[in-house]
Amino acid sequence: MIIVKEDSPIRQLSDLGVKRVGVGASDSPQAYLIPLGHLAEAGLHAGKQIDVVTFDVLLGKHGDHIGGEREAVQALLRGEVDAACLIDANYLVYRFSETYRVRQTERRTFSSDGRPVPG
Repeated sequence: MIIVKEDSPIRQLSDLGVKRVGVGASDSPQAYLIPLGHLAEAGLHAGKQIDVVTFDVLLGKHGDHIGGEREAVQALLRGEVDAACLIDANYLVYRFSETYRVRQTERRTFSSDGRPVPG
């Protein structure tokens, strides 16, 4: 899932081009590999169309997606990144928190042409 601040001009996946995207630990499938894979399938490649900012919390634990994702969302709120990737469960925590004013830009599953997949 990709989130942005409520007042962000980013409204769809294609708006992420040349933006900074925060992700969790670089050895985490959920927090790093899967989101970047979805973005690449949509034509947004790390280091090319998007700048990836990695939050390596508990690097080496192979699956931390809570701490790194939390830091990515905090960086989003501080304006250090333009969007953050996180799993659905973490998004629900932030969505219903008065502390985190964020919204989802797209569905979490994308087709190879960047359009959201229903469901």
